[in-house]
Amino acid sequence: MLHLYRPAFEELWFRQRLLADAETMAYNRAWGGTIPFPEECRRAWYDRWVADSGGKRFYRYLTDASGRFVGEAAWHWDDERGICLADVIVFAPQRGKGYGGEALELLCAEAKRAGVTRLCDDVAADNPAIALFRKHGFTEAERTERSVLLVRPLRPADADGGPARAVREPVCVALRERPEKKEAAAEWFHGKWGVPAAAYLACMDDYLARETEYGWYLCLDGGGIVGGLGVIENDFHDRKDLRPNICAVYTEEAYRRRGIAGRLLYMAVEDLRSRGVSPVYLVTDHTGFYERYGWEFLCMAQGDGEPEPTRMYIHR
Repeated sequence: MLHLYRPAFEELWFRQRLLADAETMAYNRAWGGTIPFPEECRRAWYDRWVADSGGKRFYRYLTDASGRFVGEAAWHWDDERGICLADVIVFAPQRGKGYGGEALELLCAEAKRAGVTRLCDDVAADNPAIALFRKHGFTEAERTERSVLLVRPLRPADADGGPARAVREPVCVALRERPEKKEAAAEWFHGKWGVPAAAYLACMDDYLARETEYGWYLCLDGGGIVGGLGVIENDFHDRKDLRPNICAVYTEEAYRRRGIAGRLLYMAVEDLRSRGVSPVYLVTDHTGFYERYGWEFLCMAQGDGEPEPTRMYIHR
């Protein structure tokens, strides 16, 4: 039986050995084979991947029943592509024992626990490990001459502990993709935040008419709204210079811990960035949540009519 083990900095010798082994890294020949892991780079790598991963990365050694290191398992969020990528490497002398499939299941469980809803991996098109991924619930999403993108939805297990049944994955969209949802969205946001529906409608009308690029984003399940957020000039605080602002972030309780807020945030930030708008700001009372998605605490701001200042975050 395999276990996930958080290595100490002094134990990175094993990762260097793993990445330098030609037989182990043969699967990576399409991308250069072995990977250098020089000693002078290890502290910065360890701080980023292990000591303070920021909720965007996960890294562990694989250990067998005796505690011996037999490989590594990791996932990280690829901001540019908007996907979470997996990485499993089993040391060549330890292969043929079923460790690859066991490691994939352990990694999927950890990713799901962290709120990841889909785990992906880029695999060389001629890599026989594609069959292993398919055996463990991954399907082919994209294929080029060089590589295959494999994807596995991370769905909740049945209450009886049996295998997960197929479920519909909620879809995140910009309101411009579903303009017929405008009135329902305005009422939904009004019900969550108490701001008049007419105020939301006015902002949405400007966005749909392309009078502004400050958009509105929804998560839909079977046509019903289960999550959403918007972008406005100022979210009712005194720092008028810090704009635009993400606002009205909300996910229905039954849909939380599935990464929906993160997907909506990413969609909004990248949509704005593609139109030359960056950085983006938001105000919140939460700590530790937005940091998972690349946001940084910037300063305190005084909300209109609020007795105490609130936290201002930035996404660069």
